[in-house]
Amino acid sequence: MSPFLSEYLYFDAEYLKRLQIWRLITGIFVSTFDINLVFILLTRYQILKFIEMSKLQIDAISHEIELTFFILSFSFTLFLANFISELGSFNQCINMALVNYMCRLCGTDNMISFFGFSISPIYFPYFYGFYEYMISKGTSKFYYGLIHSVSYIYLRKKLFKIPQCYINFYTYILSRINCPKGFKGVGRKIGKKK
Repeated sequence: MSPFLSEYLYFDAEYLKRLQIWRLITGIFVSTFDINLVFILLTRYQILKFIEMSKLQIDAISHEIELTFFILSFSFTLFLANFISELGSFNQCINMALVNYMCRLCGTDNMISFFGFSISPIYFPYFYGFYEYMISKGTSKFYYGLIHSVSYIYLRKKLFKIPQCYINFYTYILSRINCPKGFKGVGRKIGKKK
């Protein structure tokens, strides 16, 4: 037995401060932890709220199933993007995909309010792409999100439907967590017995 074994067994709380465990979690989605993260998360919240309230969908399938399938299918695009260009952060890609998804499905009669500016959905992806480019100081690879959303919507309208096994799995999960309405009001009513 090593005489230095006690060194390995000794634990000090200062080690945790130096480890900065939060970097393990946020590193998947962001490359730095700064004010840009606040703007990106605020933008994502606004976009998802608009998609939820507008009930955007391509065909008769509910918008919750459509949105979750869109985001889950995005993992394949992110895997390829990471393989091709060694993405450091998926954060900008996800936002751009959601922006383009929202703008392609909401119609031209709506106006999108973005930090006080009212913009048509036709021009909003260009405006948002410029915004992403500026807040990331030119390091954003948001075009992977744009490619995914354009290809997903085109293929979804022309070629394929959401697989029935995914719809069955989604309804099964909702029944297991006792949330029959989907993910509306999840924070208040999840798991509550009637």
